[in-house]
Order: sequence, then structure tokens, then C-alpha cells
Amino acid sequence: MLSTITPAKLKENAFQQLIKEYLINENNYLESSNLNYDKYHALDTEMLFEFLETTQSKTMKELKNIYGAEYKQKIVKRLNEELARRSMIDVIKHGIKDYGKKLDLAYFKPPTDFNEKLNKLYNQNIFSVIDELNYQDKKRIDVVLFLNGLPIITMELKNQDTGQDYKNAIYQYKHTRSPNEKLFRFKQRSIVNFAVDKDEVYMTTELNGKDTF
Repeated sequence: MLSTITPAKLKENAFQQLIKEYLINENNYLESSNLNYDKYHALDTEMLFEFLETTQSKTMKELKNIYGAEYKQKIVKRLNEELARRSMIDVIKHGIKDYGKKLDLAYFKPPTDFNEKLNKLYNQNIFSVIDELNYQDKKRIDVVLFLNGLPIITMELKNQDTGQDYKNAIYQYKHTRSPNEKLFRFKQRSIVNFAVDKDEVYMTTELNGKDTF
């Protein structure tokens, strides 16, 4: 696929669009948008509740009966607390409890195809992508990938044809992305951050200013 793309077409935005379209067309990602993104909690709440309502309708109905019209705000608040207290990976693995009700945040692939229910739940995970995510104030990042509304991967993309490469992306993560910004808080939100150009990819799991490794 990449071999058919000419250097003239691979300007930075085109490179970004190529990656997004590949995720959507070849890997069944959904395209989400800044309109769905809750900056304060660093969550795609539209995808989060689409997943919860689809996979756990009974539990969601019970929580609606408890909380009334504010049920979404209450669930997001609880999720935010658990992400801060535990970690993104732990919450994805084990879910959360709200008012004694268990909510799963993801479903893992069953070891066999025999259990139809588990396989159906696994296939109802929602992987989504937002490009040019306006994550805080006027700050944007090229691409963010989500699992059921939870941000798991960020990407800074560079194209050598525009005079920049992965080193410029690494510089951005070190100097213009703060580990205090919720999207980048270690363990609480993005699990891994990628610096990408057309030839090389580098990754870090923890932003730490100029000492980021």
C-alpha cells in the first residue's frame, strides 16, 4: 500500500490521513472527532457510552435508575477516580465498580471460539481514532487511538519531505507535551506515545520533559 504513494502526496497531513484511513479501512477502527472528546477527563465519552450501552445494557439501566439524568457524569467521575487510583491498564483489565455495579471497560479475546457470548463481547470492543485531537486549550496532537473511549496511544507524525523526521516528533514530546497534561499522565491515560516518520518509529511509555527516554 505504501509503495503506491508518491513523495509529492506524502506531505505531513497526507501522511496523517494515510495512517488514519488504513486504521479505518483495514483494521475496522471508527473515526471519532473532537466533538466527542471530554478535555477535562481526557476521554472520548461518545465512544465510551456507545460501548457500555451496547455491551452492558442491564447494568447501565440499573445505574440510570440510581443516578437519573446525571448517570453519565457520575460514571465518568467514577472512572476518572479509578484511573487516577489504579492505572489505565488495570482498569482495562478489571473494570470498575460504581454503586456496587460492575462495569467492564474492555473484553479480551477468548482462548477458543466455543463461547459465543464471550466472542460476541470481544468483537464489540470499539477501537477508534481522532486526528488533530484538540486535547487541551489550543493544543493539538496528530493522532490518538482509543479503546472504548479510553486513550491508549498517541502519535506525533513527521514527513521527511517537509524537512522534519522522528527527531522533531521526539523533541515535541520532550518540550511541548507536559506529563502533567491529563492525556499524558503516566499510567492514568495514554499507555504509549509514538514518534513516527516514514522510515522509523520510536516509543516512550512515560513523558518526563527533557529526560523522556
